[in-house]
Amino acid sequence: MNYVLKNLDCPNCALRIEKALLKNGILDAKVDFSTLTLTTSEVDTSKIRKIVNSVDEEVEVLEEVSDEKDDSKVKLKEVFWILFPLLFTLVYGVLHFVLMKNFGLFIDLLVVSFIFFVGGGVKTLIRAINNSKSGALLNENVLILLAFLGALLLGHTFEALLLITLYNLGIFLEDVALRNARSKIGKAVYEVFGKVRLRDNRLVNVDEVEVGDIILVKPGETIPLDGEVVKGSAFVDKSTMTGESIPE
Repeated sequence: MNYVLKNLDCPNCALRIEKALLKNGILDAKVDFSTLTLTTSEVDTSKIRKIVNSVDEEVEVLEEVSDEKDDSKVKLKEVFWILFPLLFTLVYGVLHFVLMKNFGLFIDLLVVSFIFFVGGGVKTLIRAINNSKSGALLNENVLILLAFLGALLLGHTFEALLLITLYNLGIFLEDVALRNARSKIGKAVYEVFGKVRLRDNRLVNVDEVEVGDIILVKPGETIPLDGEVVKGSAFVDKSTMTGESIPE
């Protein structure tokens, strides 16, 4: 059975989830980060969700891909909640350094708390806790939080805020790039494997083909379905299965 792991944002997390599943009795779990899928014979979705969320609470386990919307598109709300804290931090820095304003301890703590909550600091803290629980004690989220606290203790409020906002901006940009790449790969794979040419030369979706239909495979095309050769002959490139470079 195939599951979709929504919000899975790093290869390391995928590896930890796979290890956690295997450790908790799921014998044949395989997590593919490039397609965000989990392949396993386990049909107990609640059990899968419990194990996955013990590693990363943000990952959502779905039984099938939702066709309601294209997740590769960047939402305006996402951009706002990334750029607003960064802009607020830069304005704070300008007021603090260029205009030489001394806001006082209370104002500084208020600004730090505000940016920490809206700028992704809480998410960074949650990721750090989840990664630590799964065995990765000194992960990048922990190091960022230590650097953030260190800058605050040294009195460098602006640098601390800039660090946490830029770090989360980097994660956001990485997520956008991954979503776009997955979307393009998915479309390319569908174009290659998702269409079947019938013997009247019409292209139809794979799921529209019924048992007994005769399909036509032209030179250079991929064989999209299992079946028997009823007419003709050809060399077939099976290098992805056999490793041999010469078609058979």
